[in-house]
Amino acid sequence: MMSRLKDPEAFWRAPERLFPDPPLDELGSSLTRLGPVYWKERMFFGGAPDPQMERITGTFPAGGARSRGTHPLFVLRADPVAVRVCPCSTKRWNARRCIRKGCVLEITGRTTEQTSYLVEECAFLLPRDPAFWTSLRFWGRVPETCLKQVENP
Repeated sequence: MMSRLKDPEAFWRAPERLFPDPPLDELGSSLTRLGPVYWKERMFFGGAPDPQMERITGTFPAGGARSRGTHPLFVLRADPVAVRVCPCSTKRWNARRCIRKGCVLEITGRTTEQTSYLVEECAFLLPRDPAFWTSLRFWGRVPETCLKQVENP
């Protein structure tokens, strides 16, 4: 006879037990790559290829299919089932929030050089294909105090 879980949500929490969080704070600035299973809300990554982002979002960045450039990604939500991210840009893109210039990122201690606007209207679920996320470089986790509401122009 099959036993039932007392807590139906336990199934979805299982990956957290299977993959315990590494000591990110101890790794600090030496940490440059981080698999999606360890991603948390407010983590910030660089190196998302423009052509792939335009293919996924349909609109971002303008001219992305022809570009060889990259844009950062910001983690909006991360859970064992999916990771929701949005691209970031130095252009406003009707953004409601931004990461302020000069922000000292948690874990790595890296300082942001520019204001990065969160292009949340182009948010998407992180593709499972490692070809997309293996090129991303971990920059750190954005403290709540560095997220600012963008005022209307």
